[in-house]
Amino acid sequence: MQSLSTAGLLALASLFPVAPLPTAKQEDAKKALEALQGEWRISRSGAKGEIRDLLEKHSKVVVKGTKVAVQALADVNKEVKLAQFTLKLAPGKKPKEIDLKIEYVVPVAGAESKAKGKTVKGTYSLEGDTLKLYTDDDGKARPGKFPPKGDEGVITLKRLKKAR
Repeated sequence: MQSLSTAGLLALASLFPVAPLPTAKQEDAKKALEALQGEWRISRSGAKGEIRDLLEKHSKVVVKGTKVAVQALADVNKEVKLAQFTLKLAPGKKPKEIDLKIEYVVPVAGAESKAKGKTVKGTYSLEGDTLKLYTDDDGKARPGKFPPKGDEGVITLKRLKKAR
């Protein structure tokens, strides 16, 4: 029986592609993303007036895969999508980093938002059922850390419990 040469083995192996093994960094990002899945209530939005009431009393955030949707209760059992983002995490960074690419913002007075396609850079922390996000104001820089005093500028979400 004749043995295969190294070149022959390589040629044979190329017929059966093998997916590359995920790196530790990819596994950490996958676990972090899984931890954010589900529905969240905005307990602190940082907004003022009627917008604050809408966000904190009548809306929720839904994370499904890498999509994040902000939905408001518009009528009995009807929800309206206010915004949608694509989520990217870097949980290995200190502090943990989050990027939210704006896919959709509800049109105001019939005008499309100029924010579509932009990426909001921020940091996040997840402790139990509390998610805190701290994002940039200028659209360019990522905040290096959470504010030293209080929660000024921090968006706080609480995980909604599913009915059994």
